[in-house]
Amino acid sequence: MAALRTVRSGNAIIVTASITNPAGAAYSPSGAVTLTILDPTGAIALDAASMTATGVGAYSYTFNVPAAAAHGIWQGYVNASDAGVQSGSPATALFIA
Repeated sequence: MAALRTVRSGNAIIVTASITNPAGAAYSPSGAVTLTILDPTGAIALDAASMTATGVGAYSYTFNVPAAAAHGIWQGYVNASDAGVQSGSPATALFIA
């Protein structure tokens, strides 16, 4: 899991992802790159939202944390698909304060 990042309710956070091929080189998959965010209870707060390509193998998404967001550890997962193969990321944790 990546380092814990803190964000306040009502603010935005930019979630970034880097995708590489098995050799470790930056790679842009042919399919969608999506982000799913779960709140502290495990409920889906963002469901498979398309991330924006910002370069070869680089993607971002600006998540607006609701003003009434539950405080605690939120988790983000990136999923990429390429030629029918899907790959997911380990969780990235966000602390909502």
